[in-house]
Amino acid sequence: MSGEPLILDDVDRHAAQRPDAIAVIEVGPDGTQRTYTWAQLQAESVRIAALLLKLDVAEGEPVAYQLPNVLEFVAITLGILRIGAVCEPLMPIFRERELSFMLARSESRVLFVLERFRKREHLKEALALQPELPALKHVLALDSLPSSEVPWEIQNVIAVRRPAPEQIAKLLFTSGSTGEPKGVLHPHATQERAAAAHISHFGLTADDVIYVPAPIAHQTGFLYGMWMALRLGATRSARPGWRQIGRAHV
Repeated sequence: MSGEPLILDDVDRHAAQRPDAIAVIEVGPDGTQRTYTWAQLQAESVRIAALLLKLDVAEGEPVAYQLPNVLEFVAITLGILRIGAVCEPLMPIFRERELSFMLARSESRVLFVLERFRKREHLKEALALQPELPALKHVLALDSLPSSEVPWEIQNVIAVRRPAPEQIAKLLFTSGSTGEPKGVLHPHATQERAAAAHISHFGLTADDVIYVPAPIAHQTGFLYGMWMALRLGATRSARPGWRQIGRAHV
């Protein structure tokens, strides 16, 4: 099973075949746009992977991130996966109670946040939780992430950490509407097969437009908006709120 293709292989292939094509577009509330090309998305994900190695993140360790639909969400997801760690996306609407429960349950050591979003001080809120979460050692704001190139020797370490399809890719908590939230584990293989089945059933190609009215921290947006678009080689256009639009590359 270890030879089966991963979403990382898809991204690296797109980056090699059309590095300057747009991979992700973030559309802000005022209409301003930020973009990643496939080459930039690949490079950013490698930088995130290198940062996580510097923080001694182990294979199979959950890495948490509470982010809206922004460019960095995609890069952080891929960076986590590159070193065989586990993505733990947290919905932006979660407040202190939900966050403290989920972070305590997962024993996450690393949490990525925006400094502020929609009048909420996410960085301050996360830092305030640290005294009651002894495992949470690193709270990282997006504007403090490294931008330097990753040395070849570190890139080689990252390549060695490539996960196998049966390894866990994601830890996703349920909403807790009928009790305490439940942590659900998703291997790479199930994510890949779910995306492939959806693509096959609907006959999707790189010329299709994908619209997902959900945040990508939610399973619907994560799998059918982000993961499936990356498989197809689509250009993802995301709004940092509840709307997400993916347009395939033409």
